[in-house]
Amino acid sequence: MPFAAEIFDGAVSIGLLHHLSDADADIALREMHRVTRPGGTILLFDNVTPASTVRRPLAALLRLLDRGRYVRNEDALRRLLDLHGFDIGYRVTYSWTGLEGCWARLERK
Repeated sequence: MPFAAEIFDGAVSIGLLHHLSDADADIALREMHRVTRPGGTILLFDNVTPASTVRRPLAALLRLLDRGRYVRNEDALRRLLDLHGFDIGYRVTYSWTGLEGCWARLERK
């Protein structure tokens, strides 16, 4: 990002990571960390594949059709975010179609 280090009080990412490979997601997460001041917060939300395709067939179909080539299951998203020290919150269903995602938070030290 074209910003100085530690210039922002926080950063937010909503629905970005499923469009990025693990290598590119790693770069994006490092950049969010770099531009956030110590004591700042990084909030992140990204979708995940449905826990049950039988219970959420429409959500499963939508994920297959998603333009994001890197929709991860919850475990894969957690592994990626764990590498960067995120506290991974809870999984939520966020639309009538049954789409699911996870919230994560990082307090910048």
